[in-house]
Amino acid sequence: MGQANSDNLTDKQRRFCEEYVIDWNATQAAIRSGYSEKTAKQIGQQNLSKVDLKKYIDECKSKTAELAGISALQNVL
Repeated sequence: MGQANSDNLTDKQRRFCEEYVIDWNATQAAIRSGYSEKTAKQIGQQNLSKVDLKKYIDECKSKTAELAGISALQNVL
């Protein structure tokens, strides 16, 4: 899978992806990203179906996993 071109995403969409990988809750990620609480559930599901957002979520997930691995290693040392 190619790298996401986050330049194609709006600031809200980028923030949604970054928030989504925190707790994997699309509705809450949408709210924290600045979307309306009334439409957050729908927006969250729509965002998860967009290819560019999926790629950026995968990128964010990889970065988070990498950081988690580094943090776990630091705890061992």
